[in-house]
Amino acid sequence: MKKDERRPSIRSEALEANLRETRADVEIPAEFRPLLEAARPHRGRHDELKRLLEEYFHPFRDDEFVVENMALQVLGRWFRYRFKPERGLLFSLFARLLCDLAQEGEQHAERLLAQVAPPRVQGEVAQQAREQG
Repeated sequence: MKKDERRPSIRSEALEANLRETRADVEIPAEFRPLLEAARPHRGRHDELKRLLEEYFHPFRDDEFVVENMALQVLGRWFRYRFKPERGLLFSLFARLLCDLAQEGEQHAERLLAQVAPPRVQGEVAQQAREQG
């Protein structure tokens, strides 16, 4: 049995409308293109990294996909970058992506907490943030 035969195709007008609305042409900023250039000699690795960066810079990105694949690139694939002459630049680019992702995650968590937490809890969290900051 083929993979397509095992799972019925689900047609949903709502899903199709959502996909049309969230479709976006994504351009990877020039400052991060050295990552792609470093991976270019290895087509599979290059394609994985390109897909990761496109998702990272997508306005409606899938954070779970980004986190999992960023971990794969930085932890699982770093050995392929570490002997390149530009390894310092490559490491700093990956570090920037990770730091920005963490900072955005923290801001997202605070917004979510503000929506769902009782006012007393929001006040306690804000007080702890001021004490730590």
